[in-house]
Amino acid sequence: MLLNRTEYIAASKKPTFDTSAKTLVEKYGTPTELLPDSPGIYRWRYDSNGALLKPLPATSFVGCPRLRPGVIEFQPLESPLMIQEYKQSAPRCGAIFLEVVLGFEGFTYAGPGTLIKDYTTHMTGLDAAIRALDAAKAIVNKAQAEASAAAIKKGQQQKPVL
Repeated sequence: MLLNRTEYIAASKKPTFDTSAKTLVEKYGTPTELLPDSPGIYRWRYDSNGALLKPLPATSFVGCPRLRPGVIEFQPLESPLMIQEYKQSAPRCGAIFLEVVLGFEGFTYAGPGTLIKDYTTHMTGLDAAIRALDAAKAIVNKAQAEASAAAIKKGQQQKPVL
């Protein structure tokens, strides 16, 4: 569902903000989503085939599901609605998400020359969540069908008491 990786940079190798930003764009392309008030947060969105979506203002993704670290639990009443929401959202919101968050030396962005002490990469996606929830739904449905069949069979085997 979610991959997280934090890389701590040795003191002698800490790059500047500008160098890090340039490296990220060279590696992943122009970010799909840049948060103007949050330097050091870069987000890329890809379709189900892995093609990078074109860059858009962050406001374009308002209302898109934001997958959080943790367990997505299948719940018979809510999960089918969640699956449907994710399937409808994927074309507009992207199916695969990559986010890189730069950690600033001194914990504050002080301009283009700010040193980067670490970076964290998050990767997740609606495609993975949809597949996981669909698989869980199939398991639950099969278990319910088997339980119903067993109850019917048990009822048919019982002899009426006269």
